[in-house]
Amino acid sequence: MPSKCRVLLAVVTYCLTLVAPASIVWAQANVPSLITLKDGTRIGPGILHDHATISKNSMAQGQTETVSNSIRSIDDDLRVTYFNVHRVANVVPAVGSALEEIVLPASAEVMNPGGGLAIQSVVYVERFNRYGRRIYSVVGPKGRQDILQGITHLTPLYARVQTLRGQQVPYWDQRIATSTISSEALKTILHHELNLDRASDRMRLFRFYLQCERYLDAQAELVDALAKFPELAEQKNLLVILEQALADQMFREIELRRRSGQSLYVSQLLQGFSSDLAGDASVTETQLRVQDQLDQLKATITQLTELVQSLRANLAELPPADAELVRPLIEQIAAEISVESQSRLNDYARFNTQTNLKVDQRLSFAIGGWLLGPGSGLDNFEVAKSVVRVSALVQEYLSQATPARREEILELLSKEEGGRPELVGRIVGAMKPPLTLPPTAEGDPPGLVRMQIPAGENSGGLEYTVQLPPEYNPLRRYPCIVALPGLGSPTERSIDWWCGGFDQQRQQRFGAATRYGYIVVSPKWATDDQLQYNYSGLEHDKVLRCVRDVYRRCSVDTDRVFIAGHFDGGAAAWDIALSHPDLWAGAILLSPSAEKFIVMYGANAAYVPTYTVWGQFDASSLQANLGRTIDDYLKSPTFDALAVEYKGRPRDHFLEEMPRIIEWMEMTNHRRDPNPREIKVEGARAGDRFFYWFEMPEIDADVQVSPVMFDMKRQNKIEVELKPAGTEFLLSKFPAKQAWVWLRPGLVDFGQTVSVKTRTGRKSSHTFKGDNRILLEDVRTRADRKQPFYDRIDVP
Repeated sequence: MPSKCRVLLAVVTYCLTLVAPASIVWAQANVPSLITLKDGTRIGPGILHDHATISKNSMAQGQTETVSNSIRSIDDDLRVTYFNVHRVANVVPAVGSALEEIVLPASAEVMNPGGGLAIQSVVYVERFNRYGRRIYSVVGPKGRQDILQGITHLTPLYARVQTLRGQQVPYWDQRIATSTISSEALKTILHHELNLDRASDRMRLFRFYLQCERYLDAQAELVDALAKFPELAEQKNLLVILEQALADQMFREIELRRRSGQSLYVSQLLQGFSSDLAGDASVTETQLRVQDQLDQLKATITQLTELVQSLRANLAELPPADAELVRPLIEQIAAEISVESQSRLNDYARFNTQTNLKVDQRLSFAIGGWLLGPGSGLDNFEVAKSVVRVSALVQEYLSQATPARREEILELLSKEEGGRPELVGRIVGAMKPPLTLPPTAEGDPPGLVRMQIPAGENSGGLEYTVQLPPEYNPLRRYPCIVALPGLGSPTERSIDWWCGGFDQQRQQRFGAATRYGYIVVSPKWATDDQLQYNYSGLEHDKVLRCVRDVYRRCSVDTDRVFIAGHFDGGAAAWDIALSHPDLWAGAILLSPSAEKFIVMYGANAAYVPTYTVWGQFDASSLQANLGRTIDDYLKSPTFDALAVEYKGRPRDHFLEEMPRIIEWMEMTNHRRDPNPREIKVEGARAGDRFFYWFEMPEIDADVQVSPVMFDMKRQNKIEVELKPAGTEFLLSKFPAKQAWVWLRPGLVDFGQTVSVKTRTGRKSSHTFKGDNRILLEDVRTRADRKQPFYDRIDVP
């Protein structure tokens, strides 16, 4: 069975014992363990450690290990991953075969440890030669230094790279992931260091590749070994295991691409897989799995064809006037129906065969499902026709620049039966984006668009780059990454980091965001001559305007939008995440620094999951603020925070952390909560005044904090809540004379009367009915079509 083969091939195999969190038994010292967090994140294997602090601040380090050790870590020799002890669901010992470790001759030439190292920037890094050596040029406190390094130990997980003797430079013990070394470079080093004329070394090489999960390389080495060494004939059965491992790897990729909405690519993979397996009697089970999935795809295509044929047949039976009204929509359905949008016709497919229903009722189910979303249950043809007209009006409103015409549309909507706010909201949620992206420019990779937003009355022009996932379908909602590059780095570099570089030969990208089906947006948030992130409202505005423009043009799942950044872009992403926590499912911070509002807004981090990565010798990581801020996150059991420190690394991009980052992003708890019942945050800048359903038109001038004249002591608390029964808003603290409470379904129910009580004791009541003007203006300006606001209460 495939599952059994995976167990045989696993580098580390283990069982997850169901143990209640209160009875977790922690592993003994120096015993490798695996950790499962309560959200399902798995970390390890590695050695567990307790920490009173991770801060490099001398005062924090002076704490004893008996002081509230709520921080734990796993050290896997490549990196140290920190987490809060109360977030752990399970701990088990790591069992399984030991990793192959190859010791290179450079291990005898290592410089004696000693001397401090703090790296401010990296100038140049050579590729490893066949001896596993390279020059690494950095800038430190003493200026530029060219350091000769050598790989001393090589495992399937990491390479240990150390400073070699004979240099006037600091000792440096660095770890890099083996996955970042190209197959060609790795093969050159291994073939040079191992004696390929010995069967034992050939099998070591095979096991090394096997544990790396580089199955094709392992297969090639095993085939060569079997041909050269007859005494290895009994190992021939390993080829069958390898074939199954490759098949399992391919099926995992197929399933991933299917979930990401890439059905055409899935079909290509399956058909190519089927051809490769033809005539191979050893993989009968795999052939059956491939054929089963191909049959499912064919059945789905047949169902889609039959649905379109029945829609057109029913359309032909309508009276001419009715047919003329709904024909464009039926043809649109026929043109756009796909595996991704098929669920919109589930009601129609279920009721179309019922002979007791009239033709117009059957078509109503199709119209309702397509325009209002799956499960609408619309069976009234008069309402369905109205919904068709309303849909066109809503589309026009959201793309209309003329205020007078928008007023006319609101008047027309008030006369339509399908113009009730609850139906308009569903139309907004199910429709395609109101604006479109321009086509990809000649010479650019498919799906890559370079956008320029013209300057407006109160704002300058903006630029951003967006990469759509393969087979992008505007009727499907996609998760999104807003990636902020470091200063001086082009937006295309952030796209490549997340999506992978474009493969000219195969005309595809193969990075994690591409495979998992993310839209990636990279705004140009800084000026060309900017020297640092300035913590300004202008920088926030640039990023948020780009995000809203993407929402208007692309089909984004706004509950799954992550903000990320490298270097100064990491600091910007962190600050923006804390300042506008209602927008993000999480923040990924790569080699960031932490200053000003990042430190001030610590309470806001309770609403934004964070994944922070830095290098041990990054000069920024030596600053007190970074360690102290991460410390605060890790010590709180209510904060969703992971922190990763790479051993011996300077400020870097850490592409090798991508598999763990993307798995963290995919966890079901990493979704935005749009309607928290209680909000306790801090807002001190003029622009930091909107938090979920609560907004202040303007923060009191006398309490605002300037990014330039920053004052950590002037913190402004905002504490508001909706009582559990959902009937009374309590506005306890907010630094403003006026406030707005925004309402949407999920927060309160249509027809429900709620009251608002302020800090002064003033109380007012409001019945939630919805208002198309508020709803459509909110969608037009804020651009969130999934979670729009329908109504607003003005206070006082």
